[in-house]
Amino acid sequence: TSTGPGIWYFVEGDGSLLQASLCKFATDYDTKISIYSGDCSNGGTAGDNLFCVGGNDDFCGLQSLVTWQTVVGTKYYILVHGDLLTSGSFEMTLERV
Repeated sequence: TSTGPGIWYFVEGDGSLLQASLCKFATDYDTKISIYSGDCSNGGTAGDNLFCVGGNDDFCGLQSLVTWQTVVGTKYYILVHGDLLTSGSFEMTLERV
C-alpha cells in the first residue's frame, strides 16, 4: 500500500528474475518499492486493473529491495514511494539476478 508520494517506472518482462533496489545508494528518507502488473490503460491510474506482484519496506536499513520472476512480454510497473508521507532523493538499480 502506498502511503507516501511516489514515482512510477515500467519494465517489460523477459522471463528473467529481476531485482529493483534502493540499497546501493543511501537515501534521505524511509523508502518502499511496490511492483504491479496488469492493464494500466485507464489514463495512468492504478485503479482496479493492476495487481501487486511484490513489495518491500526496509530491506537494508530504511531502504527497500524487491526481487520477482518476470513473464515474457508482461509489463511491470515499479512504484518507488515513501513510507508515512515521507519523500526525498533516491537512486534505484534494476538488474537481472
